[in-house]
Amino acid sequence: MKKITVSLLAVIMIMSFCACGKNTEANKPSEQSSIISNSDSTSQKNELIYNSTEAFDYIEVEGGITIIEFKNYDRIEYSKVIIPSEIAGKKVVGIGSLEEYNYWVFADFSRPCEVVVPETVSYIGVRTFYHAKNLVKVSGGENCQIIGDFAFADCDDLEEVTFLNNVDVVSENAFSDCEKFLVAN
Repeated sequence: MKKITVSLLAVIMIMSFCACGKNTEANKPSEQSSIISNSDSTSQKNELIYNSTEAFDYIEVEGGITIIEFKNYDRIEYSKVIIPSEIAGKKVVGIGSLEEYNYWVFADFSRPCEVVVPETVSYIGVRTFYHAKNLVKVSGGENCQIIGDFAFADCDDLEEVTFLNNVDVVSENAFSDCEKFLVAN
């Protein structure tokens, strides 16, 4: 009887160890969001595509909403973050605030990362990408008209913002201390 009990406990322990690494419903992305993993021979790339409020905090503004925080609490290493054009049925018209300095929407990235701005965005606010280490490229944003104070300041690795030719107002200090960007442009 003792041998049977010990054997049964051993089988249960082995099964529980095997189950530990499996993905459960609790830690899967929601149906409204997706993480796309592309593997190649040199590295693994993760792209984040969200069309829900899970990844972003936002506030309502005239004409839609503005994103005020990217919630990457797990510090997942993304190579690309794609901002949705709509959240909770409302158009995303801005990222950050043009008046307030307390919304640092994107902080450091753990590896080189591109952020894709939707065409619905008309402004990138004050300090939106301030001190965002490893931010290398910002693309999309064809209808962005205003880039606020210190929006990209101190982004050491920033090399390219693809939509600058379309922007009407770029704050004088929007790209301060962005050595790679200033040299390239």
